[in-house]
Formats: sequence, C-alpha cells, structure tokens
Amino acid sequence: MAEKWIQCFRITGLACLFMNITSNNGCLPVIPVDDFVDEDCVVGTVPLGIFNAASGSILSPGDTVMLTCNPGSCPPMATATCINGVITPSVSCSQVYCPSATPLLRDGIPAPGDTQISLTSTGPTLVGDSITASCIRFIGIPAGTIINTNFEDGSVGCQNANNNPLQIFAEQVTLTCTCSGEYQVDMLEGNAGALVPKSGIVSAPQAISCRFALPTPC
Repeated sequence: MAEKWIQCFRITGLACLFMNITSNNGCLPVIPVDDFVDEDCVVGTVPLGIFNAASGSILSPGDTVMLTCNPGSCPPMATATCINGVITPSVSCSQVYCPSATPLLRDGIPAPGDTQISLTSTGPTLVGDSITASCIRFIGIPAGTIINTNFEDGSVGCQNANNNPLQIFAEQVTLTCTCSGEYQVDMLEGNAGALVPKSGIVSAPQAISCRFALPTPC
C-alpha cells in the first residue's frame, strides 16, 4: 500500500493533523472539533441609565438586555445582545440639550411692532423638557393673532385656537427638545371650533411666525 501524507487544517486554523490515505485515495473519517466557545457576559453599570438586569448579572450567549436612559438623556432606550463575552453593541446614555429656540421665531407681521412672539426660556433646553412660544398683538391692535409653522417635513401648520392665557384671541404653541437636538412643535391646526393636533420637527430659521388673524384666518 503506497503511503501518502496530506496536511489537514482544522476549522479554526489553530492546529493541523496528518492522516494516512488509503490506496483508493479515500480519506479517513475526520471528527470536526469546534475550538470556538461562546462566553457569558456580565452586566455592568452605565452612567445616566439602568439596565433591565441588575449589575453583575450573567447573560448567556444570545441573551439580550435593555438599557433605559434617565430623563434628560439619550437614547431613551437601547437593546444589546451578549456575543462572545461582550454586550454588543456598546450602549451608553448622554445628556442632550437643544440650543436656544429664538432663531426659530419670526414676528412683526404684517409690520414691525404689530405682533410679538416670545419664549418662556431663551436658553438651551434639556432633552424632554418643553418651552412655550407665545404670540400676542400689541395693545390697541383690534385683531387676534395666528401662528404659522413650517415643519421640517415640508408641511405647514396654521393655528387660530385662541389658547393663550396671556391675551384674548392670542396663540401659544409648545416646543419640546428631542434627542436629535431639534425641537418638536405641538400645535392645534385650524380655527377655533375645528382644531386638530399637529406635531413635527422644526429646525429652519424663522419657521414659527406670529401674525394677525385678519384679514385671513387659517
């Protein structure tokens, strides 16, 4: 029997084995050996957030864990999986602030001094917190006000709800800081008596305008 030698590589590439080949060139049976052993994961701690498993808990390979970030932190929630001893992807929480919303506002329509829009806060806003934009007319102007909003998705909102407690026939809308660092505007679309809630992201300068309700309401 002619002897031949071949070099066989194991599937992990970590070792090799020489085997005899029979006279009909048939290989002797090979039993696969899996050198890869998936490891457990240990749940740790994350600043500004908490996992749904206690710190020090053991996760088996393939198990998932959910991270919930504290109010004012992003993302609100994240999910990761135990893969070879590592919770993947790496998840964390961070505080996010939206810049001052003042550049989003436009007033004095149709003429400077006719209307005024103001914010309850002009500084940065922590994610999840809300501020109010108030649209009023100056004393002596015999007309109510309207808020028009140009949303990031291209839609336009018009509010004539008379919902501002500071002045009769005046408007206000709410701006809430989101994890994108942009504000979501919540308003009431339409005229008083036929209003529909409308929300969306606003980011363009002077996207929120305050004007007279006359001669044309929403």
